[in-house]
Amino acid sequence: MKFTARYFAALVLFVFCVIGSAGVAGAADKVNALIISHCDRETSNIHKASLAAKDFLEATGKFKVDLFSNGALSASEADALQQTADNEIQLTQAPVYVVANASGVTGFFVYDYPYFIEREEDYSKVAASDMADELAEQVRGKINVHLGRAWYNGPMTVASVNRPINEPKDLAGFKMRSTTSSITVEYLTKLGASPVPMLTSEVYTALQQGTINGTYSALHVHTDFKYDEVCKYFYKDASTTPMLIPCFSNTYYQSLTADDQKLIDEALLIFSNTAKEEAARMDAAAKQYLIDKGSAFVEPTEEHKVIMRAAGKEVRESKADMAGQKYIDWTIKILGR
Repeated sequence: MKFTARYFAALVLFVFCVIGSAGVAGAADKVNALIISHCDRETSNIHKASLAAKDFLEATGKFKVDLFSNGALSASEADALQQTADNEIQLTQAPVYVVANASGVTGFFVYDYPYFIEREEDYSKVAASDMADELAEQVRGKINVHLGRAWYNGPMTVASVNRPINEPKDLAGFKMRSTTSSITVEYLTKLGASPVPMLTSEVYTALQQGTINGTYSALHVHTDFKYDEVCKYFYKDASTTPMLIPCFSNTYYQSLTADDQKLIDEALLIFSNTAKEEAARMDAAAKQYLIDKGSAFVEPTEEHKVIMRAAGKEVRESKADMAGQKYIDWTIKILGR
């Protein structure tokens, strides 16, 4: 199914490129065809961000955009990133750790250290910094992908099928889905859990079948992917956030006029801002929905945060080489510590 969709998308892109170039008086009249692909549901903040970018680009009269959602064209975020690098698709999004793993630009791992960057405004400050620009330039050179601005996608939350999670010690021996970030895996292990790296699309079935007893995701993901149909207990962990970033084909980007490149950059910023705003709205709605339906929802106390900060510090010290001291120190400078 995915391969069929992929071939169809390639054909659509080719046809529109031919139509856009045939009989055109000049570059100013050219309509550029491009493809957006992501792995999330159509109710997600990612899809809404994709629609906002599509609407903006098509309103300029310079672009024709085809949008594929819910993994129809890309099997995973890593797959979508590779498709973008290969110019099979033009726009997707990925967690920064996926970009770091694919490109070898490991400075991006500074976003992953638990409790290293705590506040939403601090994440945004780092994402808009000269350091972020330097890392983006390295990614362009390594995998030929043009990056937009990373955004804060909301704090992570533990969801449990049948074990109440009221404090960090309740995670002891708890078998739970984790992101594929090795930093996150070690952090959850430090807290006593048994993390199982797993794609978001695999989690619901794993929860139903008892392969895992819980999952670790952004709060709005739990309700958007219906994990709350299986899980009864929720515990917010404000230690880390899955920073995500829009990724655009640099091959395609470099083929555009300077004016059209500016439109793409504006669309990427619209994508990031929409995704961030929708994540915040969906997080608030998800929390209220869970409380209203009678699910247990626990916020960490300051005492809990002391325990989680200590675990995060241990991970950052043991894995300092992943981001590199240069980028750790640069982040500290950006935050004025």
